[in-house]
Amino acid sequence: MIVRRRRNRAQSLLEFALVIPLFLLLVLALIDFGRLLFSYASLANGTRELSRSMTITGNSAVTAMAAFNNLTIVGGTISPATSITLQPSGGSGTGSGSISCSATTSPLCTLKVTTTSTTTVTTTTTNVTLASYSGGSGTATYSETTSSPQLPAPTYQFNPTSAGDFVMLTWLHPDLYGLMQGYIQLCQLPITNACTFPSFPALTTRSTFTDGFVQADVGYNFQFNPLFQNRLSGVVDVSFMRPTSLVTTSVRTYAE
Repeated sequence: MIVRRRRNRAQSLLEFALVIPLFLLLVLALIDFGRLLFSYASLANGTRELSRSMTITGNSAVTAMAAFNNLTIVGGTISPATSITLQPSGGSGTGSGSISCSATTSPLCTLKVTTTSTTTVTTTTTNVTLASYSGGSGTATYSETTSSPQLPAPTYQFNPTSAGDFVMLTWLHPDLYGLMQGYIQLCQLPITNACTFPSFPALTTRSTFTDGFVQADVGYNFQFNPLFQNRLSGVVDVSFMRPTSLVTTSVRTYAE
């Protein structure tokens, strides 16, 4: 006796309907994290080249900006910053105050960095003051005491925060007393030729100095796929991750 079983043709369709959402979620997540990793690597390479180019005597700022743009491709849209706030971190010292820069075009503002030092037999206290040179408002200070009679290297950090994408260029060099002095330029991303250190009356141009360092800090707000940003009418957050992830990179190059 032969028994024939009827095939359930709808079973495969049901299995496919159950599996495909998870499969697509996995694929799109891999694509998004691939874009994030690519953007970070690209920005890190561009920032490294920007900082290096700025310390080469004879290089113009235009050359440094072109070097950054040639190596930087982000896997997403860029939203230029219109407001940046700098507030010194505590770290091993103490910080106070803050500075805000707001503008619709680059550069947003230029800040002057002044360093003073007080040395005793056993300790050295270094005070760093950040004030507006062109644009910006407020004053920020950082103080650090070390148990050494020698002047410590500048270990302060003024943390830039912004809802947009930005570039912060720091140029510091030692004065006649060995204290670090210089300027900070806050610019929008994408970077343009307008983001250059101006010719300061007291310092002429950056290329006249063969000491000190240039530090480049870049902040980019990476937007994830809307699939991971779902919210139910503002009532409950059902997203798998934060809609925006801040990508930051910092490179310091010393000039000799």
